[in-house]
Amino acid sequence: MKDPDRLNRILQDQPYIEGFENPSAADFTAKSAISLSDLRGREHLERWFHHLDTFEMSAETAVLSTENLPQQILDFLGTADEFNSIQLAQKWSIDHQKLIGGIKSILTNDGVLATKDVSEKRFELTGEGIQMADEGSHEFRVYEFIGDDGVAQADVMKQPFGKIGVAKAMAAKWVQMDKSTGKVKRQAGEVVDTANDPHISKPDNPIGLKP
Repeated sequence: MKDPDRLNRILQDQPYIEGFENPSAADFTAKSAISLSDLRGREHLERWFHHLDTFEMSAETAVLSTENLPQQILDFLGTADEFNSIQLAQKWSIDHQKLIGGIKSILTNDGVLATKDVSEKRFELTGEGIQMADEGSHEFRVYEFIGDDGVAQADVMKQPFGKIGVAKAMAAKWVQMDKSTGKVKRQAGEVVDTANDPHISKPDNPIGLKP
């Protein structure tokens, strides 16, 4: 729905386009086609527009919003000259490939839409990397595990981080082998583990890096 006057009249009697209970896909789709200039002098439209900012599209709404993607995309382009498909898919809470499908559907009509391919590299932690970011590097976990009194080498090696951790901790001069007791003991009084850095990005907040 691109007619702001008509939409303002609808919203005079109800909070959302399709009724009273909750915003639907129709609300979010219509909102994407409304510009801030359309709000001037339209009290009900302005109230509805800013109210929707407090919502995020639910999974159910996101599914509904994929039913007529080509038209939604065209409506969105009525308020924006261009868009990045990855960013728009995130904004609409839909699968990126579904959005691409909608774009390709529009492209079957010559002269309606122009696209260009761009490449983007993203670096994300592996499962092991996530564990290291949460719990520390293998060498740090060895350092913590042996404590001030040291631990028998055999017991350290039984740990999932033991083999790699001992080797790296010894190379960093964090720990040492006490041949007289067979224990792995601390060599450094204090260590800093850069792997357990709070600034390291996790999958729920990935950092996109462009080459």
